[in-house]
Amino acid sequence: MILIAIQGMSDGARDVKLEVPVDKIPNFLPEFFGDVILEGTLRRLGDRFAFAGQAACMARLVCDRSLKEFDMLIETEISISFLSEDCTDGNEIGSKEAEFEQNIIRHDDKQLDLTEEVIQRLIVSIPMKKIAPEYEDADINEIFNCEAGRKAVDDIIEENLIEENTQIDGRWSELKKIKMN
Repeated sequence: MILIAIQGMSDGARDVKLEVPVDKIPNFLPEFFGDVILEGTLRRLGDRFAFAGQAACMARLVCDRSLKEFDMLIETEISISFLSEDCTDGNEIGSKEAEFEQNIIRHDDKQLDLTEEVIQRLIVSIPMKKIAPEYEDADINEIFNCEAGRKAVDDIIEENLIEENTQIDGRWSELKKIKMN
């Protein structure tokens, strides 16, 4: 769990730096390993708390070009605010609408739980196209020996054409007569 202690905190700001092992955080993707590092500033103004900072964690990803595993530092910005239940303007604390609009904490809470926010932000920050650093500027022909690969692909295509010609099912011959516009 990623928790920030708020008990006894007076109005103002304080720096926060936490390192939490990934195995202590529930429902985290198996790609992440090591520690989640959370750095930023926690501000309090009356019954309102706001955290702004960065979260970072290492992830083991599979390169889309070479299919090799590589490690990458995933970083993201975190900005979240909390409001005491006394300030909810009559919204029922348990209602889905109130929880969605604001992060509600009880007046006697001793810690802020940032676990879900950090997990979601880190997961969304994983790049869609995962390319290992050594292959970022490499052409696809450089990664794979193109001549050998081309011969192998040509052989496979030729084998498939031979199989297609010898194993034609008569039930499908009527479909060849259909004209496509």
